[in-house]
Amino acid sequence: MPRISIVIPSYLRTDKLKECLSSIIEYTDPRDCSVVVVANGAVQETAVVFDDFAAQWQGDSKLLWFNEPLGYPKACSEGIRAVDSKYVVLLNDDCLLLPQPKNEWIDTLIRPFLEDARVGITGPQRLYDENSDHDFMIFFCVMLRRTCLEE
Repeated sequence: MPRISIVIPSYLRTDKLKECLSSIIEYTDPRDCSVVVVANGAVQETAVVFDDFAAQWQGDSKLLWFNEPLGYPKACSEGIRAVDSKYVVLLNDDCLLLPQPKNEWIDTLIRPFLEDARVGITGPQRLYDENSDHDFMIFFCVMLRRTCLEE
């Protein structure tokens, strides 16, 4: 499987972040994924939560620390810049993976990329906007192809 980085922007929600990271440990194979937490305007407790995660996670992990709140888009961009994987998952810090076989969520996200080279983004929830006559992804959990980001 291609190398995947999970980027998690986090802002002042250490309880939710802890649950999110615990679910990643339980339902994700660390050989396939790296995890980057972007702590923007975070409290010291965020570092403690991340350190606990890193001690249990058997794969690559990184904490990017910003004293000032960056906002969601910039925090995502900083996380994306910090990785060089072929695929990047943007995952909100309040997401909790539900019980499933290891990597089922990753396999579901990556399948469209492997089936069609034109796919640039996938996610579990896509909606249609009548005003623009376009589909759009809900960004609580999406996977992006790096080449799409670079272009």
